[in-house]
Amino acid sequence: MGAGDLVVIHPSLARGAADFDQVAVLLAEAGYRVVSFDPRAAGATRDAPARPDATVTLDDFAADLREIISANGGRAHIVGHDFGNRVARRLATLSPEVVRSIVLWGAGAGVPAPEAVRILAAVTSPTTPAPEFKKAVADGFFAPGNDASVWYTGWYPAAALLETQASGATAVSLYEGGGTAPLLIVQGGQDAIAPPAGSLALQKKIGDRASRTVIDGAGHCMVAEQPRRLAEATAEFLRRH
Repeated sequence: MGAGDLVVIHPSLARGAADFDQVAVLLAEAGYRVVSFDPRAAGATRDAPARPDATVTLDDFAADLREIISANGGRAHIVGHDFGNRVARRLATLSPEVVRSIVLWGAGAGVPAPEAVRILAAVTSPTTPAPEFKKAVADGFFAPGNDASVWYTGWYPAAALLETQASGATAVSLYEGGGTAPLLIVQGGQDAIAPPAGSLALQKKIGDRASRTVIDGAGHCMVAEQPRRLAEATAEFLRRH
């Protein structure tokens, strides 16, 4: 949607493009052409083959992302939420010529902490009892007092399996720095999955080309909790690149 420089948003673990409807409208209003998509086994692509005969890595997801960019103009600002930020950084490492800049929503350094892994397993398993599932969504993805019910739906367990496999099969060192493009980290102030200390460490590791902004009143699900502030922080960065 929209017109202007291309912005492609890659969804988070086990989630699809619908999560970005609000933010996409706001970015389009700010002067950008915004594209998101359902990754393998999520949303509209949930019936796609899972390639059981091969090991899926982040390179496969990066290739998918590159195809989306190619189909929409050939060069883009890449936004990645959660798992999507790993794909964005891997693409920027493999194919820097197609990436104008990178924006990471809800990113951390290294691998998730054990508690984050527990929460992710609870929300992506179809056998988690409803009370436990709802508590995991609230505790893991939303700042205290925010409405967690907006993420009670929209989970794709098959996508979670593929994406977890891809992350596990790809060394962090192969994507962590995200190539050479300018990079912005947008951090939820109350993010339990990717806490502020992690993104601060990532910013320091990447160096001067990485900037960082913190949105208070938001957890890992900034797209639903603070869409306007998230869009404003992203657009302000994009205008400089």
